[in-house]
Amino acid sequence: MPDQNTTSRIVKGSGAQALTFGVRLAEQFLLVPIFLAAWSTELYGEWLILTAVPIYLSLSDMGFVTAGSNELARRSEGRVNDAVRNFYRAYVSIFLQWSLVIFACVLGVVAILPLSDAFNLNLISNGEAAQVFLILVASALLSQNGLTLIAGMRATGSFHVAISMRAVFGLVKLAVVAFVLLALGGRPSEVAIATFVVQLLEPLVLGVLLSRRGLAPGWNLLRKPQPEMWHLLGLGLGFMLMPVAQAVVLQGMVLLMGSVLGATAAAIYATHRTLTRTTAQITQLGVSPLRAELGLQQAEQKREQVRALLIRATALTFWASLTVAACLMVVGKPLYETWTHGEIAFHALLFGLLLGATLLEGLWRMAATFRLGSNRHGPLARGYMAISIVGVGMAWLLVEQTGLWGAGLSVMLIDAAMLAIVVSLNRGVLNLRVRDFLLGTLRFPARDIVILLRRVGKRVTG
Repeated sequence: MPDQNTTSRIVKGSGAQALTFGVRLAEQFLLVPIFLAAWSTELYGEWLILTAVPIYLSLSDMGFVTAGSNELARRSEGRVNDAVRNFYRAYVSIFLQWSLVIFACVLGVVAILPLSDAFNLNLISNGEAAQVFLILVASALLSQNGLTLIAGMRATGSFHVAISMRAVFGLVKLAVVAFVLLALGGRPSEVAIATFVVQLLEPLVLGVLLSRRGLAPGWNLLRKPQPEMWHLLGLGLGFMLMPVAQAVVLQGMVLLMGSVLGATAAAIYATHRTLTRTTAQITQLGVSPLRAELGLQQAEQKREQVRALLIRATALTFWASLTVAACLMVVGKPLYETWTHGEIAFHALLFGLLLGATLLEGLWRMAATFRLGSNRHGPLARGYMAISIVGVGMAWLLVEQTGLWGAGLSVMLIDAAMLAIVVSLNRGVLNLRVRDFLLGTLRFPARDIVILLRRVGKRVTG
């Protein structure tokens, strides 16, 4: 059974993720009607197309951040010493340098590529498209550098504090964007500037919190890469396939809809995907804290504890996701129509397929937490990349014949294939049989729900 400190850290992390979940729900349910109240459906669709690449950059850290976070957790084991500080300062400095190189490369591409023509935009000019694109790329890179600071908070046992701060800044960003759109009637460029300003504040605050915990970032643009950083880069290249594959599925599908069916179809697909991914946000309540904790539980003698944690956490998040999915099946259409002010048509079959895909995704992401938290990600990442490419290719073939629902079917098949791969791979590293995992997940976690409610009750009354 997990010890009390381990359980406490996971519960705190899940609580912080619950706050983040609430913020993401607010963004999903408020930003779409806010944008549609200020802009036309076509302009909003062009915004979604234009922001697809910057959103990908916000998901991708070249894998280095994740690999470095796992290594930092392994070295620190909750304790900070001079060796940990030196490693951490090298880690954050190198990633900042790489971020500047990435931005310089993007700047060069934008200087020679007319984005409005490339993305077939009609309402956003080439000049404004370039401005929006560069500002959002800068915001995405700032967000990724914020993840290196979250890695530091994880190493000091304060993962839940960092996640809570990220949620707070998410709320601030939502409020600022709403003000710019509704009060000022802002154009895409003005929304992008507002987003950048808020994003800039997050790493500054996290840097102060880390300094108070004895792990100051110590950014240094002139620091030379240490030999151990090249090893992490190798691990990171493997990790990089995970966000790249996710971007192929998420942003790639939006671009596919826009190029094959037009900007309005891209808006239809993106809004359906956003609403159905509410269940995926539920999964993150368990994935992030469990992954952070399992990165500290890599010793061979802890395998039994890891298996128990994995099955119990997966069961809790699966049943929570299933409950939300069932509710969305009942209220999905009226909720969607109210949410979009009736400006975007509801597609029932697409909605159902995407909802099924998010349930499958939640299962395989929970099952993958140990591999991803302990740098055993290679075969998983390669499999996800291959399946994502095949799935989007299948969607491209289907969409012209079937319309929007062909994309939804493709996404669902991608996540079903990933679940089969992850469960199979866990047999080797955790000696976790497929039958044990599936039965443990499908068994209703009544006992764990009671324990969780008691802990929450004690924190509220205490």
